Amino acid sequence: MTNTLLIFPQSEKHRRMNVAEARQICKHWWMKEALDRLVERLKSSSAGNQTGEDDDASELQETVEP
Repeated sequence: MTNTLLIFPQSEKHRRMNVAEARQICKHWWMKEALDRLVERLKSSSAGNQTGEDDDASELQETVEP
């Protein structure tokens, strides 16, 4: 890697959103189901996290990039 970009060319096309917003814009039922399964998987894996570290599941619930 020779360059580090602070702004990515795609960043203008994407915005952060919460899971509920992401679920609303899913075009197909299987996309909604996949998103729901991902959230559940991250919730269950973070519930088993006993190290006290920040858990990715709570962050995912707050924001998701489409």
